[in-house]
Amino acid sequence: FEYLENGFDTDTLEGIQSSNTDVIANIEMLYQIATGINEPAPELVEGLKLVTEFVQDEKATQEDYKALERKLTELKSSYYSLNK
Repeated sequence: FEYLENGFDTDTLEGIQSSNTDVIANIEMLYQIATGINEPAPELVEGLKLVTEFVQDEKATQEDYKALERKLTELKSSYYSLNK
């Protein structure tokens, strides 16, 4: 309701809700990977840090989410290029 009071329409709210669902799924995946590793890769630690900061940012926007996706993709590429 707070979003509606601040002028957000339902399409915007659905986008925010969808982004939050995607972020939560990413956190769950990263957590599952991290708990199976005694010495997690630096990319994994950085990814968890980025996702945690994003989730805690109440003012995060769709652009912030897209930036997070790009950073996570870069970390993933870095991880796989180093571990071939």
